[in-house]
Amino acid sequence: MGSLATFALCVVLILGTARHAHADAPLLSRFRTGSRVPVSPAVGPDGTVYVGGSSGRLHALHIERNWLRERWSQNLESSVDSGAVISATGTVYIVPASGVLHAIRDSGDSGETLWTVTIENAVAQTPALRDDGVLLLVAESRLYAIDATNEGSTLWRYDAGGEILSRPSITPEGMVYVTVLHGQTFSLHAINPDGSRRWVYDTALFYPSRTFDREFLGVTVDSFGAAIVQLGRDQLYAIEADRTVRWRFQIPEVRYSVQERSEAPYPLLDRRTEFFPNSAIGPDNTITVESILIPEAGELPPSLIMVLDLHPDWSNGSIDNRDHLRELPSFPTQMLGYTNITIGSNGSTFIASASGDLVAIDPTGSMLWRYTERSGRWSSPVIGPDGVLFISSASGYVYAFDSGTDGLAETAWPTYGANMRRSGQAAGD
Repeated sequence: MGSLATFALCVVLILGTARHAHADAPLLSRFRTGSRVPVSPAVGPDGTVYVGGSSGRLHALHIERNWLRERWSQNLESSVDSGAVISATGTVYIVPASGVLHAIRDSGDSGETLWTVTIENAVAQTPALRDDGVLLLVAESRLYAIDATNEGSTLWRYDAGGEILSRPSITPEGMVYVTVLHGQTFSLHAINPDGSRRWVYDTALFYPSRTFDREFLGVTVDSFGAAIVQLGRDQLYAIEADRTVRWRFQIPEVRYSVQERSEAPYPLLDRRTEFFPNSAIGPDNTITVESILIPEAGELPPSLIMVLDLHPDWSNGSIDNRDHLRELPSFPTQMLGYTNITIGSNGSTFIASASGDLVAIDPTGSMLWRYTERSGRWSSPVIGPDGVLFISSASGYVYAFDSGTDGLAETAWPTYGANMRRSGQAAGD
């Protein structure tokens, strides 16, 4: 891709072919929770699916003969607007709107509360969980480390000096990344396992430029501990654990043709793009990111899914971005994003949109299938160990689809929260 003209042509051609490449969505079943908040499901080691919702209940579900069935539910006495995180032994940790952290043991036919602890000003966000049993929770400008092995005692508290926007992301060695907004300065903070500050990387570029659900804001971490993070509307950075910038990627202006579902073509338009704050690491050393073309008044622009080399030989300077694009498919759905990308074991990509579309894309960029939920937004999808994809919607249902994979891609960060348990800790090599 040596020129902007070639770059633009690829966008238009893939948009035209993807529309006709999908098949009927492989829906297995759905379960009604009654929730009007699309809370992202988490999957335990035994395949049990845990999801809360605005009804205030935590539901434990399982697949039986391709049907989603409830094993038990527990009243948490407050709306559950964020997801659960599951330990390697199956203990469930969740923070409802009350700010009370619950530790719940799954005993098979019921949930047993082990302990609770109140976190002042805790935000509606999924906690992160280190492999050593330390829970990490955001409470406005503070990050709390909670000892899950000692009835929720506080180990340390980190003061970020500004509002923490992202869910904590953990490197394989246990270092923590969070993004922080202080005035008009957006920063990436790296925090040592003991709670001390390692470094801060500042940028004057305000972020995010759009309104996002903070449940889905986060930093992707690779197997070497580098943070993949959006700094600015159209720039993606890879920053090493020692604060070295490995590379930065800026989306060039592109030319595209908007096509509505009715197939009516629109003129070619030159537009700038900006990233959505979601990405995932796929097979073959790639990172999949999403961007949207910045619209003018009255336009509904398509979203672009880019697949980039994760460890290219890029300098921290002038970069010919187009030489490093692996794929650039675009899809006939407006305003993707607002959830996170999930990648399956065979390289297929799954992403849901604010407009109600759940889209499956094969590794070549062709659409496999699309399922439209007209009544509301989706959560982030997750794939269980048997290849079933789980996702909830604002219509009050949890859905189960046959993903056509054997599970998540075996990479450091194939989905929101790094793994099916949503622990937020990247897998190492």
